[in-house]
Amino acid sequence: AAEADRVARPLPVHPRPVRVFVEGRVLDTTAADAVRASLIFEVRSARVGKAAVPATARVLLRWPGDGLPPGWALPGISLRLGGAYRPPEDARNPGVAAPGRWLERLGLDGTIDVDPTSVSVLADRGDDGILWGGLIRHRLARVLSEDLSAPVAAVARGLALGAREGITPAERTRPRTSKSFP
Repeated sequence: AAEADRVARPLPVHPRPVRVFVEGRVLDTTAADAVRASLIFEVRSARVGKAAVPATARVLLRWPGDGLPPGWALPGISLRLGGAYRPPEDARNPGVAAPGRWLERLGLDGTIDVDPTSVSVLADRGDDGILWGGLIRHRLARVLSEDLSAPVAAVARGLALGAREGITPAERTRPRTSKSFP
């Protein structure tokens, strides 16, 4: 992966956060109750300072670790919120993939660290219908979180849904270092 990153166009190195206000809809809530809660969000309009423009972007909304996670969010719900936007970054270490490449592989244009006090739910506009795939993923993630302990639920979400949020580095390396695996 690191070699492939060398031929890719460079990303910004340690970009500064930009305060933005965005409107759009939630696409995926699989990691809404992870240790670092996050949602995948489709931005339809953005405002930076006094300049507001229509936008088309997919971003990862990240909630602060000490705040209440967005367990109330459902796929398809329209939101207006503010936070600090960062594009994918490219602080490379020799032999290691650039950290922003995982966002690109997921089709995301950056992250927004959400200010929870700025979130407001918009009236349903009914223009896109129900996101059935997102609702099924949401429900399965909630069932796993309710019925399993937090570390086991994180691994189960990773295996079943591909959501790796909440899996600690120790849990990621456990299968490789365990003597019970061949």
